Amino acid sequence: AQRHDPSILTAAVAETTCRDRQKLLKSLRERNAALSRHLMSEQIQNGRKMVLDHFKNRRRDRTEP
Repeated sequence: AQRHDPSILTAAVAETTCRDRQKLLKSLRERNAALSRHLMSEQIQNGRKMVLDHFKNRRRDRTEP
């Protein structure tokens, strides 16, 4: 999605992604498997929601007069 439409990656999204990845890396270094699994799952769900919302908004923008 981002290759063909870079507008999906805003500064706020990039900052959140970096912050979340730092938490994940810390949990991996500490070998905290349960927290790492939770954080990775959260990142996947958040990314999925962001992309789906983006596509939904694009479709709505195309159909509005």
